[in-house]
Amino acid sequence: MTLASKIIETERLTLRPFTLEDAEDVTNLCDNYNIYKTTLHIPYPYTLENAKEWISSHEINRKEDTLYQFAITDKDSGELYGSISLSNRKNHQNGEIAYWLGEEFWGRGFVTEASKAMIQFALKRLFKKSGENDTSNFFVSLLFHSSRINCIRSGTQSYAASIFSILSILLFEHVLCGKEFPSRICIPS
Repeated sequence: MTLASKIIETERLTLRPFTLEDAEDVTNLCDNYNIYKTTLHIPYPYTLENAKEWISSHEINRKEDTLYQFAITDKDSGELYGSISLSNRKNHQNGEIAYWLGEEFWGRGFVTEASKAMIQFALKRLFKKSGENDTSNFFVSLLFHSSRINCIRSGTQSYAASIFSILSILLFEHVLCGKEFPSRICIPS
């Protein structure tokens, strides 16, 4: 797989693999107590050695199909804003999107934009493996199946889980199919 095939572009961002040349920028962004307290795995203080070790693990994770890590960068200038990753926990048959963003970039919608791109990336990988042709039907059935399993595991079919399922379907239809996301959603109480 070439480096170019690992790049995802959005309206304002480029998501690309990290390189060791990013280590100093990663250190500058992550050596921040507010980043540390909002993440699970970032130490504080954060050193250049931490950054180099972390970046060096990315290609192995990708080859093992366990974790896909991308630098969130400005599409025009290439400035590093943060990181977004998608885990593939095969033993639990689920994944997770995780991110960190330099504090000076908070509140600008970068994570929302990057997350939509990661969801598309994840679904393309999932559909490619499943051989499904109709991605929207496949995803909707998968989402309902996953939500139901999560509710059964927790022992309750909660109102919040139902709301989450509805909103998730709307979001993914918006991301995948380009359907307009409703400006108003009425949910009966």
